[in-house]
Amino acid sequence: MLSPQMEDYLKAIHELQRETDDPVATSTIAESLDVTPPTATSMMEKLEDRGLVEREKYKGVRLTEEGETIAIEVIRHHRLLETYLTEKLGYDWAAVHEEADRLEHHISEEFERRVAAELDDPDVDPHGDPIPSDALELVDDEAGATALSECAEVTESPSRGSGTATRTNWRTSTASASRRGRRSGSSR
Repeated sequence: MLSPQMEDYLKAIHELQRETDDPVATSTIAESLDVTPPTATSMMEKLEDRGLVEREKYKGVRLTEEGETIAIEVIRHHRLLETYLTEKLGYDWAAVHEEADRLEHHISEEFERRVAAELDDPDVDPHGDPIPSDALELVDDEAGATALSECAEVTESPSRGSGTATRTNWRTSTASASRRGRRSGSSR
């Protein structure tokens, strides 16, 4: 079983990897997760030992197929939880990210299935990000597979000085999904 921190690293590498064809530098991962480069390097060694990343010395890391599968599953959990929290529990969609971050590592596959069914298997989360399918297919939004039109209003709260976002209108259409991996009997 992986620790929540390991899953967070896999998720971060997945997102960073989508931005480049090169291996993801350890310093970039450290910055993304707000940890020191030596801390990130230590975790990369652990993930490599488990076969979840491939390391190229002085260049960075790439997820293995198993690492990619786990990352996409954690992303699915996160985005389903964000959607459930907003649609069923009334959370403000601008505040659900942190709550989903805490919960994403601790839900069972049965709970995931029930949440997805309760939400009628949504395609996108409250922020408009695509939710990977139950087969862990991730829509390749860079290739235009998901078209999203959003109208949002962000207002400044004078008392807190922070923005409050309100979702007012969403339209989505999914043209195709790119196959990223399937569950492979792993614990996550």
